[in-house]
Amino acid sequence: MSYLLYILFSVISLSLSTAPLQPIAFEDPYRWLEEMESEEVINWVEAQEAQTNAYFAEDPMEEEIEERLESHMDQPHLGIPYIQGGNLYYTYRSLEDSTSVVYKRDQEGWRQRLLDFSEIPRLKGHNITGHLFSPDESLVAFGQSESGSDQEVWQVMDLQSKELLPVSLKGIAFTQPFWDHEFKGLYFLDSSNEDHVLYYQPLEGEKEEIIRFKDAKRKMIGGFSLFDGQIYYSILDSQTELHETFLFDLETNETKRLIEPTESFFYLIGFMEGRAIYHTNDSAPMGRLISIDFDAPGRENWIELIAETKASIEAATLMKDYIAIGYLDGAISTLKLFNYEGQLDRSLALPGLGTVAAPAQGLNLSGSYENNILFYPYTDMTTPMQVHAYDAENDESWLFYPEEQSKTEKFVTTRHFVKSEDGTEVPLFITHREGIELDGSHPTVMYGYGGFKTPILPHFDPLVMVWLEMGGVYVTVNVRGGGEYGEAWHREGTKEKKKNSFNDFIAAAEWLIDEGYTDQTRLAIHGRSNGGLLVGGTVVQRPDLFKAAIPQVGVFDLMRFHLYTVGWAWIPEYGDPEDPIHQQFLLEHSPYHNVKLGQDYPSLFITTADNDDRVVPLHSYKFAARVKEAKSDADPLLLRVYKNRGHGRGGSFEGELEECREILTFLYRELQL
Repeated sequence: MSYLLYILFSVISLSLSTAPLQPIAFEDPYRWLEEMESEEVINWVEAQEAQTNAYFAEDPMEEEIEERLESHMDQPHLGIPYIQGGNLYYTYRSLEDSTSVVYKRDQEGWRQRLLDFSEIPRLKGHNITGHLFSPDESLVAFGQSESGSDQEVWQVMDLQSKELLPVSLKGIAFTQPFWDHEFKGLYFLDSSNEDHVLYYQPLEGEKEEIIRFKDAKRKMIGGFSLFDGQIYYSILDSQTELHETFLFDLETNETKRLIEPTESFFYLIGFMEGRAIYHTNDSAPMGRLISIDFDAPGRENWIELIAETKASIEAATLMKDYIAIGYLDGAISTLKLFNYEGQLDRSLALPGLGTVAAPAQGLNLSGSYENNILFYPYTDMTTPMQVHAYDAENDESWLFYPEEQSKTEKFVTTRHFVKSEDGTEVPLFITHREGIELDGSHPTVMYGYGGFKTPILPHFDPLVMVWLEMGGVYVTVNVRGGGEYGEAWHREGTKEKKKNSFNDFIAAAEWLIDEGYTDQTRLAIHGRSNGGLLVGGTVVQRPDLFKAAIPQVGVFDLMRFHLYTVGWAWIPEYGDPEDPIHQQFLLEHSPYHNVKLGQDYPSLFITTADNDDRVVPLHSYKFAARVKEAKSDADPLLLRVYKNRGHGRGGSFEGELEECREILTFLYRELQL
């Protein structure tokens, strides 16, 4: 009898375990706010904006904050130089220039003002996003986006006459056009339709279809490069989460797969002696460098150049005789040179506890096949970006820009580790005035991100500098989901493990309070984009721990993010809202769906942008509406929709100044600085 019951129970259990899960029912009372162009939503947004305007209408510190911000923001800026054809190129904006200027310097030191971006005919309301010179420097292709949109339009200008050619490349997003070998036209990817199409646009005549990518709406196609008559590109499928890389032969119109579908990434660094050199996490979560022969691309023919170490590779560049690699060890940068046999040749001394290589923040290494000169940036919490040069042949380094720069001594940055809920040690950086007394009274802002393998590293920010000058403490927390410790650290903060990011942030806040840096009445949290999700998720989980929170352009609705613009591309990071299994943890993590009625929530300053086509404003609308309904206290809840801007901060000097001023004003008032 017992045996029959066992068999019956087993059959029932098996049928239950294999039965398909049904989609979860969930509340969504503010779905009507997704109709962002409707009159009802427009009126609702205007009402929220009116309340926000009233909050900022009169503030005695506004003028002082703005003056301090301007002093740090209105500074000269030099881009990372690069060497090509024996010449040195770089962009520079002086205080006298309204926009950046491209300079060229030859081997004798003669400098030429090659391109002034103020001379480029601009589309109304558009900003310059990038440029590409033809080798003879007679033409420049340049991109523009409207009000910070991810969508770009590229045109071509004659550098002598300053006239536009009858060429317009449209439908470009997250990729860049590239010249053909004879520089008579440009290849570009139009991703505006269900099928993505790679076109060739001659300088005269109609565009020509080269490759049509069928049903590619939920695929990221990019990494294009022209090599020996072949076009190199890669594809990431957001549904399968697999990467593939291909070569397309322009003469035969044949496509060859270089790397089979894999979850690992492969970043093309360059070519050396007919082989392609990649940075990959294949069989190496912290990263390694390999080379692949395009004629024999099979895995059995791969050559490992630089093996995996305990530190993660953040960036790499090729020089004549060396490979320069920027490593990251728990948010601290190191810079090393290897020879082409993969042996460590030397480590370079850095100015301090700062950042050298952070591609996500626009900080890249710049080497050249032509010589052994390396250019690299350096920045930390109180040092504006410097550009350093290093001559590997003579083992000489110098500060390329600025010629002299004194670092303030009145602030100090220290690194600490805190234990998260599961015992994981999480690094954080604390910056404050030197000699501060840890009596718990200091207004403190925590910043975090924790997603997409993007590390949050020490770097100069005018907003932070003003906060420090005003007497505040600033803390960056390297929560899981970022790239501070390679791919494993990233995956520990994705999908069903996303709560680790929230727990890490909470642990850091509790540690700051326990160690006497601040208390709950003087603690605020801040984050942008995925960091907005981090702030929103942390607030709904522990509203008692903070006095104020600033989630900016955040992802707050994890059940419907995939339905708008490029949200589908985040499925590998967050999970699939159409998968019943994933719905279980997505609903648990989604800030919008975890707001509780009658709860005391911190003061909130929620910001978005009307032209954000990456994280659309409806996320901020819905989250603001639900928290406003739920709040049982009188602390302010403000919604700001910045006009004519996209996903990035500011978009113009005036726009960034406005945004930073309002953030600092909010913090000053709510934390009683």
